[in-house]
Amino acid sequence: MNKKFNVTVIMVTHDPFSASYSKKVIFIKDGRLNARIDNSGNRKEFYNNIMNLLTAMGGEINEIV
Repeated sequence: MNKKFNVTVIMVTHDPFSASYSKKVIFIKDGRLNARIDNSGNRKEFYNNIMNLLTAMGGEINEIV
């Protein structure tokens, strides 16, 4: 949609799988911007980066998925 219609899309989700389809993910923790990661083009790698960052931010994998 972004490329086809030249619009910005903001999606708020707690689902790392859905987030892995985006170009970038911005993480908010306790009401503050905590981190940002960009998608290099490899969705599986991007998903793993999202999961690793979520774990580092203070959660176990089974709490996140």
